[in-house]
Amino acid sequence: MNGTITVFFSFILLLILSLIFTIIEGARVSTAKVWAERSLTTAMDSVLAEYYGPLWEEYHIFGYHTGSGSMQEKEEAIAAKLMDYMSYTLEPNRDINSLLYSKGIELYNSSVDSLATDQFAMLMDYEGTLFLNEAVEYMKYREIGKGIEFFLEKMSLMDTPKKVSIVYEQKQKAEEELVDIDEGILELMESLDGVMTSKKGLETTKDGRLKTSGSFVKKLCYGEPTQDKVGINHNSIYLALQNSYIDLKAKFQSIYSDFDQLEAVIERQNEVSLELEDEEAKLSEAESMAEESSEEEEDTSKEGKEDNESVLEDIRKRIESLEKELSELEKTKKSLINGLHSAKNELLTVTAGLEPYINEAISTIDMILPKLAAAEPILEQYEATLYEQEDAIEEDIFSGLVENLWELKRYTDPKGFNFDSMKGILSNNIKVLNNGRNYLNQVESALNHEAFSTAKGAFQAAESYLQSYQIEGLTLDYSSLVLDKSKRSDILDEIGTMIQGGLTSLVVDPNQISRAELSQDQLPSSLAALFGEDTDFLSKLTSFFENAAIGNKNTGAADLFGTFGKEPDFASVLGDGINKIAEHILYQEYIRDHFYAYPKEGEDIKLRKPSFLSYEQEYLLVGKYNDFDNLSSVISRIIFLRTILDFVSLLGDSSKCNEAKLAAAALVGFTGLPILVSITQTILMLIWAFSEALVDTCALMMDREVPVLKKTLLVQLPEIFMLNRSFFQSKAVQIAQTKEISISYHEYLCAFLFMKKKKDLIYRAMDLIQENIQIRYDEPFYMQNVLFGYHATSTVIVKPKFIAIPFILGSYNRRIQRFQYTTQATYSY
Repeated sequence: MNGTITVFFSFILLLILSLIFTIIEGARVSTAKVWAERSLTTAMDSVLAEYYGPLWEEYHIFGYHTGSGSMQEKEEAIAAKLMDYMSYTLEPNRDINSLLYSKGIELYNSSVDSLATDQFAMLMDYEGTLFLNEAVEYMKYREIGKGIEFFLEKMSLMDTPKKVSIVYEQKQKAEEELVDIDEGILELMESLDGVMTSKKGLETTKDGRLKTSGSFVKKLCYGEPTQDKVGINHNSIYLALQNSYIDLKAKFQSIYSDFDQLEAVIERQNEVSLELEDEEAKLSEAESMAEESSEEEEDTSKEGKEDNESVLEDIRKRIESLEKELSELEKTKKSLINGLHSAKNELLTVTAGLEPYINEAISTIDMILPKLAAAEPILEQYEATLYEQEDAIEEDIFSGLVENLWELKRYTDPKGFNFDSMKGILSNNIKVLNNGRNYLNQVESALNHEAFSTAKGAFQAAESYLQSYQIEGLTLDYSSLVLDKSKRSDILDEIGTMIQGGLTSLVVDPNQISRAELSQDQLPSSLAALFGEDTDFLSKLTSFFENAAIGNKNTGAADLFGTFGKEPDFASVLGDGINKIAEHILYQEYIRDHFYAYPKEGEDIKLRKPSFLSYEQEYLLVGKYNDFDNLSSVISRIIFLRTILDFVSLLGDSSKCNEAKLAAAALVGFTGLPILVSITQTILMLIWAFSEALVDTCALMMDREVPVLKKTLLVQLPEIFMLNRSFFQSKAVQIAQTKEISISYHEYLCAFLFMKKKKDLIYRAMDLIQENIQIRYDEPFYMQNVLFGYHATSTVIVKPKFIAIPFILGSYNRRIQRFQYTTQATYSY
């Protein structure tokens, strides 16, 4: 019995021991699993702790340089390192001299069975956002420039020129469309007013006098043809035409005066005829009496005979005088009748000659009307765009644009050029002329039959129709016409030649510009298939000045304004949200801290660290592989921007706008195309602004600050014909410190970088980092080999310890030789 109890309690003890050891084993294995996980992350951390020192020292970016080789080789090398690091964590006694280390109890008995790495994230991956995040994170611990808010305020001022550019793009398109209508109006000038024209405008003689046509629609005028009555708002044109008009009222009054004279002549003819008959009767009677007296009184005294002869002679003289008067009256009568015939023929000729001109004018209007229909929606779009931007445009500029808008809208507004009404007037005039000629044709027969009353009635009927011949409402605009053509239309050729020679040399001494070039060996931007600056502002300016010939309606100004209007603005950047704004600002500060730009005045570039390029920030913006091209591109961009800014400044100065308009009229006013004058005014103002922009840029390159929107321009209009570097430099030194918000070259550069695509900035920054580290440390460093983070999978074996006792193992159905755990981790900087 006692033995049984002993055996029973022995079994109970074994079961309790088994339970206790199993629980302990479970806790040990669970702890070993956590230890294995932590050993993996510690090992991964240890690998990344071997970050590439020069990359941090120079640019404060963490990255593990994997070296060259295939990706498989890199993964295997890192896996081997991880295996090594994990082994030391799991086996603390490993490689430790037993004499120096007292071996204790190994509690976990765990080891690495296998380890693999994959999913490498290189610093260049994800479009460079890994690099960006590191740069931004670093800058969070740096003091951001205190002037960043003021800088953003400065940059926001450039939104006004952008709005003006959007409006002016629409304005130019509208004006270019309306030039076609102006060309039709030019044809109407010849048809309606007799001003001879060609495709080049109004024709003049060698001595500058205006050529006029003998016949034209408004040749007939009922009443005195004053300048107001004939609708000519240009004194020189009226003076050239004033002798060409026919005053119908005076013409018919002259005709009726001839009829009155004719009536008087006929009346006198009758009187003379009666007198002649009387005198002839008296002569006959006197001759008979003298003959009888002679027969009866042969002895009549000599004196008596002489008295009779004297009486007869007197009668004969009176008869002769009456016959002569009668002959003169007949001549006068015929002359008057011939005059009436001539007046009738002249009126017939004039009225018949007018009809082709009227038909020509109607045909021209029929050509104009579809163009008006096409221009109307463009004008409406321009008007809508203008009023949409009203709040963003200065009041003076806006009012000037509105005034110009109404000048354009007169083409489509019935209160301006009412071409439909003109066509109606012209069509009615044809009917008037036809009716008038019908009565004039009746005059011929009446005069031939000496039915003078009938002839006069026909004239009166013709007048009643012809006096309704209308010239009012056929008024054209000659206000912009200038007959003295300027000889300075070659200014665009001069500027085109100057630009082709390079803008950079106009604002900077080319001998002082770095010619350094960047190596193109495995650059990150090339690997990412990025290319240089896509907007070539120099080519935009060159194209404009090449195509914008004076007198050419297709100037390309709309494209120029459109290019600026489509540029990203600060409003779009600031609308990205606070986090994006902060990222923009922090990365901009990182660029300013770590990359060089065109040196400021007085800066000693010899103190700079060795770099492949001297103008690194310019490279970040432009992406050309040499300093000269990068700086030239930035300068071109500044000139382009300053041209638009100074153009806006000109728009705000009404006196300068008027000065440009007068100059434009002198250049193309002879064409008789008001819209072309407006287009040319814009060209001249752009040339003017371009000249001022060169002065501004020259000052910026001297490390001076220039107001964003200038109140006073230094270049005068006549000076745009004297463009050279010495001129610009002499003007640039006159730019003084003002209370106006001003910007320096480096702030413009910062602004351009601020609006640049981050991807471009990131990869180009990595280009410079790669090349500069190579030159500074003489090491084969490539950004494509820089590891940011990776994923690893390890299998850890834990040998059983507390359940390895035979009597415990025997209680299991199977023999447990080891515990195996697979653990994964992802680790990065």
